[in-house]
Amino acid sequence: MLKSSTINVHSAMKHYNHYNGVKDLPSPIAGDVVEVWIDEFRRVLVIPVANGSYIISMDIYYDKWKLKTDEELSVNGGKLVYHKVNVKEFDVKEFNDVIEKMEIIGLNVNDVWETISVRVWVSKIPMENVEDFVKKLYVRIKENLDSIYSRE
Repeated sequence: MLKSSTINVHSAMKHYNHYNGVKDLPSPIAGDVVEVWIDEFRRVLVIPVANGSYIISMDIYYDKWKLKTDEELSVNGGKLVYHKVNVKEFDVKEFNDVIEKMEIIGLNVNDVWETISVRVWVSKIPMENVEDFVKKLYVRIKENLDSIYSRE
């Protein structure tokens, strides 16, 4: 099931920053954020930014963290951990011409590790087909992560 809506950019950024930590995010432009729901409980936000590109924030969940931690941020007794993805080594070839960078975000609280989110910076999105674009990108990223997390 896939559905989408638009929400005000300022309320979306406030919510986004609260749950994902404020770091390295460009200022949003006036306008709408596109909210796409996948499988009724996986949310993807498409956030326009001032330089004409977009940040795509995807809810992804695994009850473990198997990635290299490149950065971490302490938040309320826990830690947000960040893995900077080398897109050329991550199998998203059909999106390589638009992906500027990608990071995967995890959470560590009391030695409980989880993978919670993916952020993708893209130079352009076919807004007339934003739902299809987002769903295809989500599926490709999820396939990559399923492969990584299924290895013991």
